[in-house]
Amino acid sequence: MKIKKIVLIILIIIIIGNLLPIYSFSENESDNIVENNVDIFNDISAPNILLAETHSGRILYERKIDKKIYPASLTKLMTAILVVENCELDEIVTVSENAVKSVPSGYVNANLQVGEELTVEDLLNVMLIPSANDAANVLAEHVAGSIESFSSMMNTKAIELGCKGSNFTNPSGLQEKEHYTTVRDLYYISQKAIENETIKKIIGKTSYSLPKTNKYDSENRVFTTTNYMKRKNLSNYYCDYCIGGKTGYTGDAKNCVIEFVQKDGIELIGIVMGENAKIKGQKFLDAKEMFEYVFKNYKNEQVSTKNEKYETVKVSNATKETNMLDVLYNKDVYILNNNVDEIQHQTEYYNIKAPITQGEVVGKITYKLGDIEYSTDLIAGSNVEESKILRNILCILVVVIIIYIIYFNKKSKKNYKRKIKKYNKKERNKLYY
Repeated sequence: MKIKKIVLIILIIIIIGNLLPIYSFSENESDNIVENNVDIFNDISAPNILLAETHSGRILYERKIDKKIYPASLTKLMTAILVVENCELDEIVTVSENAVKSVPSGYVNANLQVGEELTVEDLLNVMLIPSANDAANVLAEHVAGSIESFSSMMNTKAIELGCKGSNFTNPSGLQEKEHYTTVRDLYYISQKAIENETIKKIIGKTSYSLPKTNKYDSENRVFTTTNYMKRKNLSNYYCDYCIGGKTGYTGDAKNCVIEFVQKDGIELIGIVMGENAKIKGQKFLDAKEMFEYVFKNYKNEQVSTKNEKYETVKVSNATKETNMLDVLYNKDVYILNNNVDEIQHQTEYYNIKAPITQGEVVGKITYKLGDIEYSTDLIAGSNVEESKILRNILCILVVVIIIYIIYFNKKSKKNYKRKIKKYNKKERNKLYY
């Protein structure tokens, strides 16, 4: 009887193994190794800096990125995000008296005229390229009706982006006690900004001219970018790999800059805040030093290529002709590697059981470098047909096992009743003696 039970259990395990999905995991794990807080830039005097890879969000270097700071005109990146989300570029905007006169003396402006009509695109360009504060105010009023209401929108958006240490009270970066942020929050904001093609295009320009308008009959309002890394005539600071950036300065914030660069397939964000060196363009040299370090010491390693074969796996419940399936990568994956840390990977299969359609997602491969993960789906390279023979055999086995179980249960019950009867008879016989 014990042998029958063992055989029954084995048969059930075999059937379940063929009917259920197959899951596979690798045991590769890696330590959380990040280059944060390694003072490889000890010659940079700025108190708050960050260097990160754009696509993965991996922070390569950081210095006091959660400390409360003043953002100055870097604020305008948040303003630009809200404008492009809420406006069309060809919308006509009218300049208000409040928008112009609320800019303090000494702050950059685009010489906008009260009652002047300009497009959203015009105003975005002069807000981001020469950092015109009057343009920021005009756009804020156009989007929200008032600077106060727009500030509320900025704070809501900041929370949405994951910012935890920011509070905005104006759209331009005007120095105010309650207008503050952190480098980490600026990083989240800059990531969102560079994702937008309109913003990306504008911050990459070197100049912009406002057209004639109903209140200004000249085209002499020509503005040059404040970003030295985009100006070829400033050879000490210029970088041909610079996508664009945003600069800022106030007496309390000191010199600030966010730069976006791309070279050899590597995209980086550099943030330098509070630079107080005597050299006016030191913040650009700081950013350039960080970028050059990465380009010299890192490489963009491709670990998967879209539609290339990862491996071949055996498919259960498939016909003999289609039971070996080529599994393909679903996208290109690049990992910024310093040639020191080992890239680990983990593979997980969801369902390797026929039928399978070509292109169907059958699993995922995840690469780990430190605490950053990169992943791509794994897809079927061909169709896999279900084996009807195996299916029929399994069905027959299931039926046989069910019948056997029913028969075995009935037989067990009969035997049990006989034993009880026999036992009761013995007990009754004992009473007679």
